[in-house]
Amino acid sequence: MDKGVAQPDQRKQPPPPTFILFASQAASLFYCQWRAVLLGLFELCRLLLVPIALRRTTVDDRCTFLEGTVRHMRFAPARHSFSYSARYCLVDLDDAPGVSSAYGSRQLSAGGRMTASEARALSGCDGKVRALLLPSSAGYEQNPIVVYYCYDKSGALRCCLSEVTNTPWNDRVAFPFAPSGDELPKPLHVSPLQDMQSAWTMKATAPGESMHVSVAVKHPELGAFFVATLDLQAVAPPTDPEWWGLFMAHKVAAWIYWHALLLIVRKGVAFLPHPKSALGAADYRDAVQAKNAANGWSACPLAAPSARGRPIERPIVWHDATDFPWA
Repeated sequence: MDKGVAQPDQRKQPPPPTFILFASQAASLFYCQWRAVLLGLFELCRLLLVPIALRRTTVDDRCTFLEGTVRHMRFAPARHSFSYSARYCLVDLDDAPGVSSAYGSRQLSAGGRMTASEARALSGCDGKVRALLLPSSAGYEQNPIVVYYCYDKSGALRCCLSEVTNTPWNDRVAFPFAPSGDELPKPLHVSPLQDMQSAWTMKATAPGESMHVSVAVKHPELGAFFVATLDLQAVAPPTDPEWWGLFMAHKVAAWIYWHALLLIVRKGVAFLPHPKSALGAADYRDAVQAKNAANGWSACPLAAPSARGRPIERPIVWHDATDFPWA
């Protein structure tokens, strides 16, 4: 080893004081949300002042447009529910792309989502891949969950992938699940109002004229205490897709923060820090992997039973946020 080159300190660094973490993250969240609002207002002016013919916005034939309803139902420790209308894009990752300004292509690039080859590697499938996601608007992207539908070469849906982003930290986790229903230990601190002890059961119907996605959450003490569902219907391609998707991402973010505030202020649900902040590292993943290995899993092609008859553990891929103060 070259003694002339300083080596990084491999020891764990203690986390900053809680009040510093809270203040920096609150300031960053405030800045990001108001920046999104201002950019949204500029986008609204652009759409009002510039005709669609001059904007060169075309509908990519990879993009299917869907409209429907998101529902959240919490049963413990406080009862709370809400729903809102939503607009989604179902995008084929493999078909020949349209022009660079096409709406479908724009949604694919939003947020740096997985490519078809990355989705195939994670699912073990060898056919086409389609992604269900909320349309971005004015450079703002908010996707609590993206579902990838992975097919085999015969065209049969074999596996789904879930790519979950937590709010407000912007960490991500991706993992495969069986469309008919699959349970796994909670792999990410998604909400500051739920701890890491739960298990998720995920289901997703095959893409078609109607689509359904559900996430049921079961806790060792609270029982089955939370369910989120998404029900969608395909609609005709809009004449102006930018208007169609305008402020959709902003609307979802507003609902998330507003109802989190109601749960904390009006119903007394405790705010839980991210395990990374509490531990100074992502050590919570070790516990997730231990539960994952103990459960075993053989629902998707990649996780077929091994030669010894034991299912291999589910692949889980984490991506930490890199921007301050979420890093």
